[in-house]
Amino acid sequence: MTIEETIDPTEHPIYNLMKQENEALKASNEIMNRERQAEREALKTVLDEIEKLKQATTEREKLRNEFAPIIDENEAQINAVENTTGVDFTTAVEKFDVGAIIPPDSEQMKEHNRRLKTDQDYRERWRKATSYNEFQKLKNKKRETLNTLLDKL
Repeated sequence: MTIEETIDPTEHPIYNLMKQENEALKASNEIMNRERQAEREALKTVLDEIEKLKQATTEREKLRNEFAPIIDENEAQINAVENTTGVDFTTAVEKFDVGAIIPPDSEQMKEHNRRLKTDQDYRERWRKATSYNEFQKLKNKKRETLNTLLDKL
């Protein structure tokens, strides 16, 4: 009769080392998963902001296209004044009778001016399409979003 000693594998040093390494890998994996989740959330936020900027840019472009004939006529009038007087438009308004220089308004421009006075929605769309402040807000928002994206990367 032989006496066999049964060895409990959970007491073996290699098993214990493997168990510790496995636990360390699990902990490391959990940390990495949390970090990746945070990165995905940050990226999603930035992508959402980019999508909002695309929509705002598209909206502004549509408005500018809607008002293109009016904008073109305004620019033509400004250019006519500047070419005739030889000074910038603001100075010309201060020093000259620009009403005599500007060609008469088209019917479309007359309708535009009438609607600006009476139609609040039309006036707001015109402001969004032509406002330098609106343009700067959009430009600054694009810059902020780009900087945020670069920071996240």
